[in-house]
Amino acid sequence: GIVVAQSKIADRSLDCKITVDSIDEELCDVPDAASTITTLRTPTALQSVVSKVTKVALYPFGNGDDHYFLSQQVGVYEDFANGAWKNMQELTLQYARHFGRLIVISGVIYDYDHDGLADGLDAIRILGSNMSNRNLSTHIYQIIIRCDAAWVKDNSCQNTTMANVLSFVLPNQPNDINCLPANDYLLQNTARVRDIELLTGLEFFSDRKIWPRDEAMRLRTHVNQELWQLVPTVKDQ
Repeated sequence: GIVVAQSKIADRSLDCKITVDSIDEELCDVPDAASTITTLRTPTALQSVVSKVTKVALYPFGNGDDHYFLSQQVGVYEDFANGAWKNMQELTLQYARHFGRLIVISGVIYDYDHDGLADGLDAIRILGSNMSNRNLSTHIYQIIIRCDAAWVKDNSCQNTTMANVLSFVLPNQPNDINCLPANDYLLQNTARVRDIELLTGLEFFSDRKIWPRDEAMRLRTHVNQELWQLVPTVKDQ
């Protein structure tokens, strides 16, 4: 299932929630961002001082025929699209192939003043119009939820104590000089779900019919110490 929320601040997508049940190799190979995204052209005189901007879809497993999902796009710097975001989607695809069903929630963050809290409407309008910000989100977040027990049909984990979460806050930066290996960089930019809540004004794991309070608190405050390991399970051996 897929849920896309529209921003009340501007006509842009806030988040995209998908449930990955299985992976179709032909459909779901992560495409080369350079071949599928549309570059927003800037005046020639600005090319030397303004980093290129492009668009990426929050839905990670689409292809060029998925017009609805491609319409749910957000503007990012081209370096981010071809670097951290591409690496994030490749890792998500590996997890989907390895663990099977996942819930993936992706969205944008506006934190122009870098205080760790979601910017208000006025701040976004004023700071976002600055040439260096160009009305782009400052970060993209992604939350991945897996269940090591059985999933039930309302997208809840049959045993919520066996639910696990891995969440990221990726800076949308031009001319990123990061020289870490891809997975090391992603690990460095993991965050608690609670941090994402503060940065977006959203709340996750709030349905008490699905997520008991204690388990919701555990998942929201979990600190990622490492990425999930792609080791063979007993059934794979």
